[in-house]
Amino acid sequence: MMYNQTVTIINLVNEKGRTTAFFHTLNGVHYQDKQGVRTGNQDMFTDNQGYVAIPHSLTGYLSPLEYAQLSDKTNHWTIQENDYIVKGEQATVPFVEIQDLETVRLINSFENIDYNIVIEGHYGVTLK
Repeated sequence: MMYNQTVTIINLVNEKGRTTAFFHTLNGVHYQDKQGVRTGNQDMFTDNQGYVAIPHSLTGYLSPLEYAQLSDKTNHWTIQENDYIVKGEQATVPFVEIQDLETVRLINSFENIDYNIVIEGHYGVTLK
């Protein structure tokens, strides 16, 4: 797998009813994206899908539980459902503008892939 792309992961933290977004740029990942439209009868639905492979060798990752317990989240990142990934390097924007970003994708699921055989261990992130 080629790890030659950049993404920005956006971790959302809800504290006392206020959502804060933390932006972390990750270099050296694999990013695939498919944009589509599904039609049926008279309705049209977006059918956007994507996949990001993030090598274990990237620094700053913490499990969602460890990340939630941090008081200073500026130097760490996590992968959790309903956070966002943007292709490329993304400057910080207000929380309410995240969904308007051109290449933003919602994290649908993720798994820790570490077979120790053919492919390098990585976090596999499914986007929608």
